[in-house]
Amino acid sequence: MVGEQPVQLSVIVPVFNEVGTLPRILVAVARALPGVSKEVIVVDDGSTDGTREWIRANVPDGLRVGSALRLDSHGDLACDDLACDGAGDQAGLTIRSCFHAGNKGKGAGLRTGLAAARGEVIVIQDGDLEYDPSDWAAMYEMIAERNIADVVYGSRFQGQVGRFPYRRQYFGNMLLSRIFSLLYRQRLTDVEVCYKMFTKAVARG
Repeated sequence: MVGEQPVQLSVIVPVFNEVGTLPRILVAVARALPGVSKEVIVVDDGSTDGTREWIRANVPDGLRVGSALRLDSHGDLACDDLACDGAGDQAGLTIRSCFHAGNKGKGAGLRTGLAAARGEVIVIQDGDLEYDPSDWAAMYEMIAERNIADVVYGSRFQGQVGRFPYRRQYFGNMLLSRIFSLLYRQRLTDVEVCYKMFTKAVARG
């Protein structure tokens, strides 16, 4: 661990037309690593399905501070008064929003989020429900607590099997990973990696 306090985690969430899943992802993000302070940077890439409007309504003025989030009966973000005052049991959570005027692609969303990130450790979280933020714990430990890595990539072929929405995606990725492993003489289990967590120094470099 760097210093005595847990290192702040920046969570970059690039989204495009994901109003149906983004609210649940933000709640899951808030619950992950409960002892770690997190800033969540939601980058909307020109959504047209109501995602932008939902973000503006739930992150007014581009900023929301709290900790223990939940969804109310209308699908909006809510939290207890103590949690919203930053006095809850969980570490602090800050949600910030950024908007692209039009669709520029996921890469542009990531660049916007990386430029805004303030935490010492950064993770990329997609706005759909394919990846579970509870998987961050082992990655964060390697970077921020044990100091044995600057970059950790997730693999959907390790631990729980079946983290693919489609069977053809599973077998296609397995084939590509094996080809890359043979070509580069490395043990690559998931070429199209899921989670990517790294230090701010790596991102800036």
